[in-house]
Amino acid sequence: MGKKEKERRRSQMIGGNWQTNWEKEYCYNKTRDRHIRRGRIVCRSKSEAPPDDHAALHLHDLPNHLFEIIARYLSPTSRAFFATAMTASGESWQRCNWQHEPSTAAQTIIKGEKYEEVNFEDFTVVKVKQRKRKKKKQISSERAVPLDELTDGELGGMLVCINAVETVRSLKLTYCFGITGVGLQPLRQSRVLKRVDLCLVRQYESPDIQPEPALLIQDVIPVLGSIINSGESLTHVQFPKKWRVQENGDLVFYDWLVKYNRYMNRHRIPCSNRAAGIRFCTGISRGDIYNPWVDMNTCRCAGRSCFHSYGMQQLTCYSCCKHFCSQCAYDHTCLNYCHYCNSTS
Repeated sequence: MGKKEKERRRSQMIGGNWQTNWEKEYCYNKTRDRHIRRGRIVCRSKSEAPPDDHAALHLHDLPNHLFEIIARYLSPTSRAFFATAMTASGESWQRCNWQHEPSTAAQTIIKGEKYEEVNFEDFTVVKVKQRKRKKKKQISSERAVPLDELTDGELGGMLVCINAVETVRSLKLTYCFGITGVGLQPLRQSRVLKRVDLCLVRQYESPDIQPEPALLIQDVIPVLGSIINSGESLTHVQFPKKWRVQENGDLVFYDWLVKYNRYMNRHRIPCSNRAAGIRFCTGISRGDIYNPWVDMNTCRCAGRSCFHSYGMQQLTCYSCCKHFCSQCAYDHTCLNYCHYCNSTS
């Protein structure tokens, strides 16, 4: 081999035509690291360019059995919201008036789960472990995480995905401070809903919420009115203190309380002490002027220390939802009113 031939082959190797795969990969990684250090990444060829949106793999492209495996590690409330997100966004749910049908992936996620009770407490209360320095012991405590970013569209979409109008018997909107109540529209004319807790806090917690929650009377009361007009299932309602401490009182709220008292008196619900044979028990849970089902004495105290029970259900226990007659409730042997959390237990 002549001298000129050796120089020609050497120039070709330097140019990269005779480089091995290892040498190419080494040069590529070295150049890429230099671009990363300078804050930019450059693709060296069309084959290495990032795929466009049409060719990219989306979450919806995954097989359904993977969603079923993922759902096993989620709480029931988290699974419901996961199914909602896999169907449509919150804005899309509200724009179409919650008429979307749950997607195939959403049906797979919530398959086998019974949503008779929906409580956002398991979604908003987080257990935190703390360690004491002196005793070196771990103490578990609970920390509330308010759902300020939860929208009415997402709430309504979740109720549609779990078919709440036919399945949910108890609904507690714990720490849902950001919703106005429009998202409760899928519950209209429900014949199975027995309990609605709108006080937005847990039991035995103070109902004084600052800043005030966004829940509106004009958005919630029409939904509750359609429920009591279509059936006889609803027997316990808790309202936020924001509604009950208004200085002049809301006429829409007051009119609904009047209808609810009449609605409950038509039920003739037996008193829970009827079988005990208590002497003063009337046997029927029926409100009267002094002890109605819901207190109708309008509260005009705008202060935070108000202990009035306007808008509170008095003849029903908050813990077990058992009903009592006015005599048993007035005697305070069965029910006691808690001035701190504003509930009857």
